Amino acid sequence: MGKMRVLVRQVGTRAVFVMLFILFLFSLQADGQEKDVCVSCHQGLEGKLAEPVKGWRQSVHREAGITCKDCHGGNSSVAKLAMNKAMGFLGAPKAQNIPALCAKCHADVKKMRPYNLRTDQYAEYQVSIHGQKLAKGDTRVATCSSCHQSHEVRRKNDSLASVYHTKVPETCAKCHSDPKLMEPYKIPTDQFAQFQKSYHGRILFGQIPGKDPALAPNCATCHGIHGATPPGVKEVAAVCGNCHTTIARYFREGPHERAVKETGMPKCITCHGNHFIPYPSLDSLTGDGPGHCGSCHDIKSPAYAKAQRMKDILEGLQRSIRADQKGIEGLKAQHLEVSELETKLAEAAGKLTQAKPMTHGIIINKIEELSGQAMKIIESNRKTITKFEKGLEERKETGLILVSLIGLVTLFLYLKKESMK
Repeated sequence: MGKMRVLVRQVGTRAVFVMLFILFLFSLQADGQEKDVCVSCHQGLEGKLAEPVKGWRQSVHREAGITCKDCHGGNSSVAKLAMNKAMGFLGAPKAQNIPALCAKCHADVKKMRPYNLRTDQYAEYQVSIHGQKLAKGDTRVATCSSCHQSHEVRRKNDSLASVYHTKVPETCAKCHSDPKLMEPYKIPTDQFAQFQKSYHGRILFGQIPGKDPALAPNCATCHGIHGATPPGVKEVAAVCGNCHTTIARYFREGPHERAVKETGMPKCITCHGNHFIPYPSLDSLTGDGPGHCGSCHDIKSPAYAKAQRMKDILEGLQRSIRADQKGIEGLKAQHLEVSELETKLAEAAGKLTQAKPMTHGIIINKIEELSGQAMKIIESNRKTITKFEKGLEERKETGLILVSLIGLVTLFLYLKKESMK
């Protein structure tokens, strides 16, 4: 009987060890992935050797079931064969081979269809400045991993991704703000610094309340994504016109478009710059500073006179709108109902918004027409505001008279009481 109990204990102990071993095997199969000796080995290491696994665990590739062997080759199921070159082990891919390596999947329509991803990125990259230089043996240029990272490849709509909309300028700046890296190409390295100060950049980085960063352009918006190449002089207007469609239409209708066809100038960047684009001010219609009309047109010329006329009209309308707004705010402070006045003022401000882009086509008659319509609205508001203000003043005067009368009556009664003592 005693021997039987010992045997049972031994069998039970073995069963526990077997169970623990099975659990250990399952632990290597993280999140449903088949056993991967690359992961099980590297996750136990430190420093740079552990970083690939840490990054991969946060990546979209892991979600899609892409493992080490899919990019690095080898046999990730057997430790002895994991880095076997006979089984296709590549190790760290060389820079010149990275685009083609990524394209094995990303240029495959069948593989990308389930994720609704484009498959023309590799084709675009090959004709880009980056791709052309890489093809000539220049391994300093950007490849897929330069922008998307090597292992921690996140979805582009992930706010932690290096290619997230608001992080693209910082990603591009990793190379383009490096003087040593850019020196051989004679490319300036101040683009990022300029962009940060620009109106576009301030919106993108959330520095202007009420403006949506998602609607602001980043580097890729103008220069392209995988087919990155600086827009040529002929394409600049088309690039800006992708967002500023109304302005582009007016420009094509105006005299500057004809000048462009004849002389190649002026382009959008002539007046607005490229990376440092300040908020457009009406002051640019006069003066002789960079981008001002006076920098090209003589102050006594008919063209400059037209610019001055447009500025006078628009500035006058702006002043009237501000005065109207101030009047409405005064009525609101007196707790009066002003919603109708505010609606009309918004309509007038809309006319101003419509008129400003017309300066690009020098459409003075239309600017005058819209300004006239806005001024009628403002004048109507001004009459109503004046009426309200007059009513308030009359009420104040009436109140003062009543208070004075009450004071006199009170004094009279007091004196009468005193005289009767």
